[in-house]
Amino acid sequence: DPTSVSIPEWVALLRIATRLQFPRVRQFAVRELTARRSALSAVDAIALAREHDVPAWLAPAYAELVRRAMPLDDDEAERLGARTAGRVARAREALRAEACAQHRHQHRECGVSPELFDEGCVARVVDEAFQLAGPMYP
Repeated sequence: DPTSVSIPEWVALLRIATRLQFPRVRQFAVRELTARRSALSAVDAIALAREHDVPAWLAPAYAELVRRAMPLDDDEAERLGARTAGRVARAREALRAEACAQHRHQHRECGVSPELFDEGCVARVVDEAFQLAGPMYP
């Protein structure tokens, strides 16, 4: 029963299936983890996507980091690596600058909250920063 398996168990199954080259088991684990993606942090999703070649998880996880109110903490930046952490920071700045400019144009002030970010803008900024191919939300 897939619902009785915990996230850490699905991750372990994904690791084992990838390492031992069991493609059907790997597909099953990827599908189940994708369905439970909200239970993983964005950084965990990125690390797993890189480790196990699951590119569909990258854009939504990057977008989550770029969109959220808090910047990366030290542990997250270390897990992502300097290059990716720098890209996340630049994408966050670009998104906020663009959102602020749009808000200022409409309201003559800037007080933009992350909930107001246009999803098209988020997708474009993430695609530019990380040079991802394909749609952001498959």
